[in-house]
Amino acid sequence: MAPVMISHCFLLFLFLSSSISLIVNSQQQQHHHHHHHHVCDPKQSLALLQFKNAFFQPTPSSSCGQYLHGTFYESTPHYRLSKWNESTDCCSWDGVECDDDGQGHVVGLHLGCSLLHGTLHPNSTLFTLSHLKTLNLSFNHFSQSPISPKFGIMLTNLRVLDLSCSSFQGQVPMQISYLSNLVSLNLSSNFDLTFSNVVMNQLVHNLTNLRDLQLSHTDLSSITPTSFINFSLSLQSLDLTLSSLSGNFPNHIFSFPNLNVLNLQLNPELDGHLPMANWSKSLQTLVLSFTNFSGEIPNSISEAKVLSYLGLSFCNFNGEVPDFETHSNPLIMGDQLVPNCVFNNFTQQTRSSSSFTNLCSVHTPLPNLISVNLRGNSFTGSIPSWIFSSPNLKILNLDDNNFSGFMRDFSSNSLEYLNLSNNNLQGEISESIYRQLNLVYLALQSNNMSGVLNLDRLRIPSLRSLQISNNSRLSIFSTNVSSSNLTNIGMASLNNLGKIPYFLRDQKNLENLYLSNNQMVGKIPEWFFELGNLKFLDLSYNGLSGELPSSCLSNMNNLDTLMLKSNRFSGVIPIPPPNIKYYIASENQFDGEIPHSICLAVNLDILNLSNNRMSGGTIPSCLTNISLSVLDLKGNNFIGTIPTLFSTGCQLRSLDLNDNQIEGELPQSLLNCKNLQILDLGNNNITGYFPYWLKGVLDLRVLILRSNQFYGHINNSFNKDSFSNLRIIDLSHNDFSGPLPSNLFNNMRAIQELENMSSHSFLVNRGLDQYYEDSIVISLKGLERSLGINLFIWKTIDLSSNDFNGEIPKEIGTLRSLLGLNLSHNKLRGGIPTSLGSLSNLEWLDLSSNQLFGSIPPQLVSLTFLSCLNLSQNELSGPIPKGTQFGTFENSSYFGNIGLCGNPLPKCDADQNEHKSQLLQKEEEDDSYEKGIWVKAVFIGYGCGMVFGMFIGYVRF
Repeated sequence: MAPVMISHCFLLFLFLSSSISLIVNSQQQQHHHHHHHHVCDPKQSLALLQFKNAFFQPTPSSSCGQYLHGTFYESTPHYRLSKWNESTDCCSWDGVECDDDGQGHVVGLHLGCSLLHGTLHPNSTLFTLSHLKTLNLSFNHFSQSPISPKFGIMLTNLRVLDLSCSSFQGQVPMQISYLSNLVSLNLSSNFDLTFSNVVMNQLVHNLTNLRDLQLSHTDLSSITPTSFINFSLSLQSLDLTLSSLSGNFPNHIFSFPNLNVLNLQLNPELDGHLPMANWSKSLQTLVLSFTNFSGEIPNSISEAKVLSYLGLSFCNFNGEVPDFETHSNPLIMGDQLVPNCVFNNFTQQTRSSSSFTNLCSVHTPLPNLISVNLRGNSFTGSIPSWIFSSPNLKILNLDDNNFSGFMRDFSSNSLEYLNLSNNNLQGEISESIYRQLNLVYLALQSNNMSGVLNLDRLRIPSLRSLQISNNSRLSIFSTNVSSSNLTNIGMASLNNLGKIPYFLRDQKNLENLYLSNNQMVGKIPEWFFELGNLKFLDLSYNGLSGELPSSCLSNMNNLDTLMLKSNRFSGVIPIPPPNIKYYIASENQFDGEIPHSICLAVNLDILNLSNNRMSGGTIPSCLTNISLSVLDLKGNNFIGTIPTLFSTGCQLRSLDLNDNQIEGELPQSLLNCKNLQILDLGNNNITGYFPYWLKGVLDLRVLILRSNQFYGHINNSFNKDSFSNLRIIDLSHNDFSGPLPSNLFNNMRAIQELENMSSHSFLVNRGLDQYYEDSIVISLKGLERSLGINLFIWKTIDLSSNDFNGEIPKEIGTLRSLLGLNLSHNKLRGGIPTSLGSLSNLEWLDLSSNQLFGSIPPQLVSLTFLSCLNLSQNELSGPIPKGTQFGTFENSSYFGNIGLCGNPLPKCDADQNEHKSQLLQKEEEDDSYEKGIWVKAVFIGYGCGMVFGMFIGYVRF
């Protein structure tokens, strides 16, 4: 995630630097701070002093302005107004500009970042300065003032108006469109400022001299993009970043003859296509990232000859990026083939540096390109040759596409940022990489690259990040150990790394290191623990072994993430450094107790020690008093009780103690864990009544109490919010009794609602990052399955193997998004409710081994996703419904119901002798039908029909 943010912020910084400079330069040319030879108009001097006195001016701070996408603007505050006084000429005041005609009229106020705090009232004396041509009030704090109509009524001479980042709100008034002389209008970063379609239409129609319009980070949700059709052809810069635009953007704007900058990024509902012809010859910066622009990149983009920054990341573009037509033939020099001279407008500087200068001119269609970002689209085919031939390219990001083919040589040595990750590139790493002496970031991970990366040759002083993970045929080579400036190294899943690479020994600046899944074996060398600057270390999925004494980690005081998952480490679990935040040591061979000193890590957020051999002690009570959000200790041999005191500020989101030997009752102090979403206590010896009091944990989504010693009736007096967010509940294999709690089913609104499937990815591990994935085990279609990814899309109820009695509540029929229901091996009586036919998403239904009677409701035929059905060992009778899924179930689905007939059982009009024979056999075997005797026999033929029991994943999602 860190490389992604670095990439985005770096590109955005370059773009904003380019676009803002257009405005700043024009304003600076007009800005004259001192006019000692003019005498200020006394009325205007008084108006300025009254304007000053209307605002509170705090003591100057070391910074002013605000952060925007990681970049801080107007970082130096100016306490200009402190020196304004009536004893001096206002034309000499800092920030005040007077005219040149000797009249003493104030024509410019440059008060950006001047620490103005307060409301800008409509009766402000500012509006009496009718000669103003430039007004800059940016980066102040006007306390959510509305923009007064008087800007347009009283200040009609304005040519430059900048109110950006100054806490204005409300509707932009129609009178702004009266400013027909405006050349530059900047209202950006006033987040609560809105436009109506009428005002925008009038503004576009009247402001015929407008060259620069900045409305980023405002609310344009009411605007139809067709409002922009009538923009003046003089428009040079248009920035609508993050403005809630939607609809189809008119692509003829791309052809405006003077357009330099077009930035529409971060408007995910804005549609559009790139034009097939007539691109602006002036376009320098084009950023459409995080919009819904789609289609292919047309050949015509080469018409934008001066394009420098191209940002199309995270859109819906597809197809092949065009490789523009070639216009010359290759030349042969000796036995070398000189590349085609295929592009136009190659700069003189580059010609002079070309080794083939005198033979041909290497042309590129976009010779000024500095930055290309096509990340997160669906581009296919080879990376076009013009990208490799661009003479000035510094930033190239093609991450997360479907590019294939080979990585070619870059003709220039200007690269600073290169990201080709998550594609289908193959072959060896280009030799030209070793010549990129300005390279800071190199990412090639998740491709099919092969060959060897020679680290001895990769001695690039500027290189900070090297990411080559997930290239299973790529090897690294290094003979020398020398220090470098690398801070981030990703070398996971390479070609049989075998051991921790020795070249790391002197990487003293290293902060983040990924070495997972490299078949590394043996002990960690002692020198490795001297990498004292490490913050993130991932050694997961290797064969590393031996003990890890706590002293080994004592030098790594900066470490906040340690991932040791799936190795062969043994001995006592090592105590991590005090700054640790994420500690993942699951699936090893650690034994012994958890030392109480682990709680000295007061920032610990995730502790996962699951599936080890830890035993011989209880869970330290101090773990419930630190800021843990995840405590996962499943699959060990812990004994004793659950810690009784969970603190008032408990931050636990997931508590997983499954498969231990914990006993006693569940402590009610768990109510202090208001954020708890997952509680898995299955397969222990916990006792007591159903924890009805857990209704107070409002966000609880998964409750697993299976295979414990809970008992008694479940209280049915639930209030309306009790367990309303539950998606998975498993109470199986306990001693619960009494009727099923109908009000509990009534309250399960998370299962009653049919969620939008596109939102499921946002339900997974919300609030956590990539370091931990929730994982639980449930009985799914008769088999135990581990659920991890997309956990919260599963909606299941398992109350099997208890002593519940009475009828099946019809309220279960309201749970429309339920996927699985298991009520088997209880003492339920009555008929199968017809309301179960409303469970349109149901995939498996197990009502076996109860005392149900009557017919199978024909409404169940409508369950078109039902692939597993078990109604065996009941007293059902009558014909089996025909149609849809019922034609796929085998007779094991109905075993032990003497009165049933029809496919796949004998026909309902079959020989009565056969029926009597079955009935006699049933009577003879009744005495042996104690609970559990026939379980194995029944489940060998469990009723998953041909659709079918070999289930390996929830395909529909």
